[in-house]
Amino acid sequence: MLRAAVAFKRLDILEKHLASALAQAPVATETLRLAAWFSEARGQREPAIRYAMEALQRDNADGAMLLLLGRLLITAADPGQRRQAKEIAWGLADKPDQTGFDALILLANHADQLTPAEERRCLEKLSAHPTRGPEQRFVLANLRLRIEPDRRRAIIDQAIQATPAGDKEQKLLLARWLLVQREYGRVLEV
Repeated sequence: MLRAAVAFKRLDILEKHLASALAQAPVATETLRLAAWFSEARGQREPAIRYAMEALQRDNADGAMLLLLGRLLITAADPGQRRQAKEIAWGLADKPDQTGFDALILLANHADQLTPAEERRCLEKLSAHPTRGPEQRFVLANLRLRIEPDRRRAIIDQAIQATPAGDKEQKLLLARWLLVQREYGRVLEV
């Protein structure tokens, strides 16, 4: 029942059944995973961290839980927690699967917390990752802009040229990205 609630993103059903599943002793590891996911989805950071850490005490190789914990810790006020989040993400980044890719995206999206060497390392790994698709071009462009701000015009030109001409959805994504980059005049060009 809990898996079905997650699959259909029915937080109301999950909440009802999760409370009783958490009251059982011992609490199943899968229940802890679901509780961590549910707490994160509800914006309840501290319980999400607690459930994720408890699940990881039982299975410290659970990439999905490690990634969830990294997502929760990387925005923490405590520098120690942010450092721990980076360590978690870098530990997953070498995986050639979706978890490794998601860890690199997490690092790229928080590049302001990376050293220049880590930014370059993240860019290299993300560019070469086997699960990378064309939709990540803006994440890569953002990293390039941080690493090489003097090449801003060329990097933005590359992002524009890489966008398929007839794809309206991709053009909309490009326009949004250009707005974030404060390239208002370029939005009109696309």
